[in-house]
Amino acid sequence: TQSTWGPLHGSKMVKVIITGASGLLGRALMDVFHAHDCTGFVYTRAKPADARYRRVDLTNPAETRAAILDINPSVIIHAAAERRPDKCEKEQDATWNLNVDCVRTICQAAAEAGSFLIFISTDYVFDGTNPPYAPDATPNPLSFYGKSKLAGENVVRGLLPNAAILRVPILYGDIEELGESAVTVLVRSLLEKNSTSVDNWQKRAPTHVIDVATVSLQLVDKYLSSGIGAGTWHWSNSEEYTKYGMTVLIASILGLDCSHISPDTAVPAGAPRPYDCRLDCTALRALGIGQETPFAEGIKKVLTKFQNEHPLRV
Repeated sequence: TQSTWGPLHGSKMVKVIITGASGLLGRALMDVFHAHDCTGFVYTRAKPADARYRRVDLTNPAETRAAILDINPSVIIHAAAERRPDKCEKEQDATWNLNVDCVRTICQAAAEAGSFLIFISTDYVFDGTNPPYAPDATPNPLSFYGKSKLAGENVVRGLLPNAAILRVPILYGDIEELGESAVTVLVRSLLEKNSTSVDNWQKRAPTHVIDVATVSLQLVDKYLSSGIGAGTWHWSNSEEYTKYGMTVLIASILGLDCSHISPDTAVPAGAPRPYDCRLDCTALRALGIGQETPFAEGIKKVLTKFQNEHPLRV
């Protein structure tokens, strides 16, 4: 079902391209922007039967440029990325290609088309030692994922000074399978019933993709109506949880036992994780932009919907 969000007061319907449109955030963006003339770029999870989607290999510069210029959009929201830190660490060339080289291609085509670009970035550009982080705080990424996203940001700044960079934290939302979000994947440890430990060290701010998509729509509306919107912005839920804290809350929502799960206070293994990258969102709030779904309310709706459509199993 489509959401009720559309262009806000005073805005007009424009052509919009959303990359990564079949992903967790991309689907929310397609939903929230449905009142605009929207084309979703997809690749690995192509939706050929739906005219709103176009299969585009973003790693092919000529194909990407041709697709963008064919549509000639007023707005591009670049949400496609490799965002799994451990995978980024292991597959650095492929990560750099998608998170940096593809950004250059999109920025060059956006410049030709005169498009307003929103580049979705991450709280992982920070080292987590001195939160909260304002948009102008000095980045210091610890992981290859964070380094690649910061490099992508710098490509945007160099090629499209009128673009918006929107940094967001860990995301969740309506899922097609539990592993699609680092939040909902926690359900698996509850279902497996094996004694295990879950990270209780790193602080996260789980944020609903509908909130990020709505903020993106509000930012586009602000830009189209007043020309304000270029620069670096932060959006995040204000509540913080560790993954263990999220797991306990999810267990209570689903009525599942969590006594087999213990809190792990050690620094997580794998790609380096920042301790606390809480984002300062006051700049967007000052523009009258923002939407925040309380985590307990949002995750309950997501899991209830998923449970109704897919009986929970490991």
